[in-house]
Amino acid sequence: MESLVDVQSAPAGHEEVYSLEKAVRIAQEPVIPEVLAPVLEAARRDVIDILTLRGRQVVTGVVADSLDWFRQILARLTNLVVIQRFSSFHLIVEPLWRPPQAPPGDAGRGASRRVLDSYIAWERSEQLLSEQGPYPEMARLVQVARQNWLAAVVELVERVHEHRAAVAELAGCRAVALGPLTGAQFGISDPHDGGRTAAILSFSDRKVVYKPRSIDGEIGWTAAVTDIVGASLGLPVRQLRTAGFTGYGFMEYLAPAPCATAEAVHRCYLRYGALLALAHALGSCDLHHENVIVSGEHPVVIDAEPLLRARLAVSSQGQSRLAFEQNLSLEGLQARESVLELGMLPLTMRSPIPASGAEVAEEYEIGALCAYAMSPIRDLVPCARGSDDLQVRFVRLAAERFPNLPTLNGEPALPHDFVESIVAGFESTHRYLRGHRARHLGAGGLLAGLASSRLRLLARPTMDYATVLSRSLNPEPLRSFEARSQLISRDLRHLAAQRFDRVLALADHETASLLAGDIPRFEVGAGTAHLGQVPLLTTAEEGARARWAALDAFDQRLQVASIRERLLRRERDVADSVPRSTGTAALREHAYAVAALLAEAIRSPEADPHWVHVGYAAGFGATMVHADRESLYEGAAGTALLLAEAGRHAGEPDWVRLATGVFGPIVRGQTPASLRRSGGLGRGLGGLLYAMVRVADASGDQALLDAAGRLAVEHGPVLARQDELDEVLHGRAGMLLALLALHDRQPSTRLGAVLNLLAQELLARAVHDEHGTHWPVAGGHPMPNASHGAVGIAMALARWAALRGDEQAVTAVQGALRFDNTFWLAENQGWRDARLVEVEPDRRTSWAWCNGRSGALLARLAVADALGLPFLADRVPEALRAPAADVLAEVAPGLCCGTPGAVDALLRVEQEVVSSELSARVGDAVRLVATKAPQSHYSTLTASLFAGTAGLAFALLRAADPTRVDSVLWFG
Repeated sequence: MESLVDVQSAPAGHEEVYSLEKAVRIAQEPVIPEVLAPVLEAARRDVIDILTLRGRQVVTGVVADSLDWFRQILARLTNLVVIQRFSSFHLIVEPLWRPPQAPPGDAGRGASRRVLDSYIAWERSEQLLSEQGPYPEMARLVQVARQNWLAAVVELVERVHEHRAAVAELAGCRAVALGPLTGAQFGISDPHDGGRTAAILSFSDRKVVYKPRSIDGEIGWTAAVTDIVGASLGLPVRQLRTAGFTGYGFMEYLAPAPCATAEAVHRCYLRYGALLALAHALGSCDLHHENVIVSGEHPVVIDAEPLLRARLAVSSQGQSRLAFEQNLSLEGLQARESVLELGMLPLTMRSPIPASGAEVAEEYEIGALCAYAMSPIRDLVPCARGSDDLQVRFVRLAAERFPNLPTLNGEPALPHDFVESIVAGFESTHRYLRGHRARHLGAGGLLAGLASSRLRLLARPTMDYATVLSRSLNPEPLRSFEARSQLISRDLRHLAAQRFDRVLALADHETASLLAGDIPRFEVGAGTAHLGQVPLLTTAEEGARARWAALDAFDQRLQVASIRERLLRRERDVADSVPRSTGTAALREHAYAVAALLAEAIRSPEADPHWVHVGYAAGFGATMVHADRESLYEGAAGTALLLAEAGRHAGEPDWVRLATGVFGPIVRGQTPASLRRSGGLGRGLGGLLYAMVRVADASGDQALLDAAGRLAVEHGPVLARQDELDEVLHGRAGMLLALLALHDRQPSTRLGAVLNLLAQELLARAVHDEHGTHWPVAGGHPMPNASHGAVGIAMALARWAALRGDEQAVTAVQGALRFDNTFWLAENQGWRDARLVEVEPDRRTSWAWCNGRSGALLARLAVADALGLPFLADRVPEALRAPAADVLAEVAPGLCCGTPGAVDALLRVEQEVVSSELSARVGDAVRLVATKAPQSHYSTLTASLFAGTAGLAFALLRAADPTRVDSVLWFG
């Protein structure tokens, strides 16, 4: 054991920062090793006896290293229980005991351990690790781990003996000069398939890496790098030597090494960009900071299990959801798979707990192109070990070294200082991949050679599995196999609730692996279309072939913009410097800072600005990127609306100019691309027209209103007749709301005729039954709520009915409200989110605009306002009294599904309802947005109004001046 020495002294009143590397080692050790001593001694005898029985040399270093690994395994399985039992024991002995804050690691010399020794003696009598003890499931788990550990150690020793010549070649010598195996550093990867992990093997001063799974990915990656990267850059490539066998293999050991010159750092980042382009073409993923090592000026991928991306097919439930959630399928957009999903560029992770006194949970980054934990992160670490004050607490940790980055003169050369080098390498290799694709995609090409490879399918993020496993190792589930099994199954279902694919078909295997203490692992052939009986979207080879074939100049522009924005990290300074309070001046300043960030991200010589948008698309099971000018939901039209409003209020004419510039092509007569999608407010013509109306309000630009009127009259009738859906986001009701807003500003007879046609189509398509009035959904079931359902359509028809005095529409509106109320859940005080089937009871309703209370309440207010009906009737009072949850308890992005949408909607409701309870609810929502939005919510790669950063800025702006900044979601 070792104490944790701080790597960075803290100013008075601040937390100390400690070494991440040392903290990891300490967290892997038993918190009270004496409790585990009998099991460890028995394990030591086991490994010596079985190696002797097999006639293998018993080397002290190998035995010691294998026991160190077993200690790690036992620590992972038992530490949570042991620390909780010790704390309870101590409080029984000394009820007033509260451990003083102690540094991580071992307690100081001479620290009292009177209570600790008593606990150890008591625990031995309790038979903690026995089946007759208090935790039979933990005893079973320890026994399984012991059997798996012993089998894995013996298996490794036998494989080294069998392949001694191949191992020697990787070590750079002949077999006779290799010498005996003197050590093995186990546990350098997650445990899979019976607890097996990768290991670094030592033969005196020579080292080799052992991997107890197929290394086809590393072999294929090395072949691709050798063939492509060197040719595309005209630079030599560092090849990783390997020896692969059926189901396992060996690799040369690669140690980090510094760059000799500044030019070498530049060349290293050129190569990094080239690797990024190659991974993008193949679909390689999971290339995070632990899977790349920089040796001199060569970034080398040392773990390429998912060389080609395999994805599960969409489930039947997912198909039905996609039928009405077109925004998740990216239908009608020129979307491409994003380089951000590869794991090489920085990905943001959230700390589980805020720093002491902080409003926002800290975020940290993983990814090969980032200095992971250069900025301190918080994690749980044992403190004051070996004393009565033993505890586990959150401390701040920072890494001491960065093997994934080039170093010069002892310091890491950070990626954000070499963005153009990375981009140059990416562009050069992207062009090469396009220019030589015929050869590489042909019958004898690179991909054909990879068709027989065995590859890893990443069914879920490893962090999800680790969380589920950790939760199952708490005292209560460890009391029985059944309790632990049920908890794991529930957690897996919970994590899959929002997914569209067939991941639940893997639950039996996942549960069995987690019950054995493993992280589940799935392997498929690159040319196979099934994982067992579970279908894939396509074979991994076909998926890679399609990705590579789709590379073109447009894709290059999208990816380069993404790379620049992700590495420049413009949002960090804004997120760190904005005022975190709810005073009017602070809210304005906060909103303006975000608007300035979005404006800066698109300042260019181009006359018609737009933003690149990156987001996860459930229908594709992938992170996708596109640059859509016309979408209100996640395109430039919505972001322009925010910039125009902010520019008008802040007195920033340049922001307003940028906003109006977004619509330049449309004003000049270009046919909108949104016509190919729908008339809806999400990505359709209705959203484009509504954005133009609002930007015209802010800018006073009459040309925008004129162009909007021309487009409505010219294309509205066709969409009114041909749209597949009737809903607000992707159908007729959305266009009806947009054209009603346009008609309020610039009425005309021809526009009125289009309004009438839209309303009459909605009325003709309405279905009336004993439940009320609803509208058909292709391939799905009729929906409640605002974005996809009956009450959103009622909002549009009520406004038209008020304009025309149409009684048929009034009847349909009243029927729609009755139908919507059939989804009311009294125990949840809300309308059910009917998209989701298997969800926990407390997640069946939400406060989001799209499918929750905020949208339902706002739509009912719009109906009441239009038809002169009482608002505080029916289910409204109960819904207003529902407790805060989901987006009102934890900040989520965007006007559609996030906290900003709830703020916008509830501020409008508050104008009509005098209620201290509602005012407090709105104040809490504003405070959540203003003080707890994490850094990732300020990203220029999610600049959108309905799904990202513009929504955050709009909510702040509206909360600062609710009477001067009109609601977006009111669509007035």
